Amino acid sequence: MQRYFIFDFDSTITSVEALDVLAEHKGAQLTDEARLNLVQLIASLTSKAMQGDLSFRDALKERMNALQLTKHDIDWLIPVLKTKISASFKEHKDFFQTHRDNIFVISGGFEEYIIPVVEEIGIKSEHVFANRFIEQENGILLADDEAALSRDQGKVIALQTLPLHGEIIVIGDGYTDYEMKEKGKATQFILYAEHCNRSDSIPQYDQIIFSLHELLNSLHG
Repeated sequence: MQRYFIFDFDSTITSVEALDVLAEHKGAQLTDEARLNLVQLIASLTSKAMQGDLSFRDALKERMNALQLTKHDIDWLIPVLKTKISASFKEHKDFFQTHRDNIFVISGGFEEYIIPVVEEIGIKSEHVFANRFIEQENGILLADDEAALSRDQGKVIALQTLPLHGEIIVIGDGYTDYEMKEKGKATQFILYAEHCNRSDSIPQYDQIIFSLHELLNSLHG
């Protein structure tokens, strides 16, 4: 039987939430109070969405409106995220090379910064399913409302479009990752808790791991 791996991006492949990093970056241009307010707002919205307390679509729209991102911000972000790839992922590039045809990234983040980062560990760009930016006339980036990943249960929608037949293992840190198992589209949901442990709010996991080493050991066991 074929075995497929579906990875989340933020707080899984990387040790950070990309939009939280961007909030710090944008906040550096503001007064101390305004910076703190922005950082806290983005972190709160991210947390609520990942715990299932706020619809992903609403959380994404609110974050994008608050951040007022431009292409320059994304150009700044990409090299930063490359330094934030989880250590155990970098150590097991051979795993991603060996199984590259069966490894996918399904994320509520954005293709524009995810693809150049995951290519560093050998994940195919065409195996990345994420949101896309739409640039407004004033240069501000918003999420493309037509992208499946911008919607509630977007990861479920994305996964069911893939012609995968076999065991489907989802590895991620958030409720939106668990939904793929909950809706019957995945065989297992493995909660990745190295950077953010949400086991209290998402107790329905099949396994909890704190590094990629643990996943590979369990597969070999």
